[in-house]
Amino acid sequence: MIDFIKFLFSKRFIVHLIVAGLITGGGLWSVFQYLDSYTLHGQTITVPDFSGKTIAEIEDFASEYDLGYKIIDSVYKPNFAKGAVLEQNPKPESQVKKDRKIYLTVSRVLPPLIELPELKDVTSRIAFGIIESKGLRIGEIIYEPNIAVDAVIRLEIEGKEIDGKIKVAKNTKIDIVLGLGESDEKIAIPNLVSLTEAKARLVLREMILGFGINECELRETEEDSINAKIYRQAPEYDSTAAINLGSTIDVWRTIDPAKWPSVNLPNDSLINDSISDN
Repeated sequence: MIDFIKFLFSKRFIVHLIVAGLITGGGLWSVFQYLDSYTLHGQTITVPDFSGKTIAEIEDFASEYDLGYKIIDSVYKPNFAKGAVLEQNPKPESQVKKDRKIYLTVSRVLPPLIELPELKDVTSRIAFGIIESKGLRIGEIIYEPNIAVDAVIRLEIEGKEIDGKIKVAKNTKIDIVLGLGESDEKIAIPNLVSLTEAKARLVLREMILGFGINECELRETEEDSINAKIYRQAPEYDSTAAINLGSTIDVWRTIDPAKWPSVNLPNDSLINDSISDN
């Protein structure tokens, strides 16, 4: 024990201890210098605000600040420019290392498509709720004569009837045609022969009559359907006959000009004005 104590205070032990300390200290200093260089300790960059920058602008904007970027998500926002940055991580004013990647969420270029369910004969209250829950907008509410009071007769987009279970862009405005019911009041039967579907619908709407069966012969394209004309209707036009207000008229259309009769419409201001305005 006495020999061990003497060794601790010997010149040899002290020299070894000093050498070991120098070696250890030098090693630690080298490690810290390497870590300091590797992590760029003390050399941080303030994250700029990418908000509102478009995809075309992001590349130059990120390189100006010695930062990288990655688009990780896209969200449809109708009131934002297409491809504009909506969110970023890290947030603006955060301190990061040089070349750090900034993760971005941008506005979608195209809106997502929403499948519109079949809503015919559904009550207006239920139809409104379903349309809005799908991310679509309620457009014009139109009432037409029909025995199904306050029930959906059809849906339209910009005046064009749409079938159920189709996909439309989110936020699209959907016009809803609801049943008005029938009346005991009588009205003259209009002459729809030689009219297109669009003009016939306008005439019937003005006269508070409904559009019933609607068949089109030889239709191959959407343009064919638009240009096809009515060659037969039921009930047929009769200047002396009348039907109940709210009744429906069935029509048959064709794109074959040979079946388009030359018909002089009755001198009815309502019908003539409706057609000329269309």
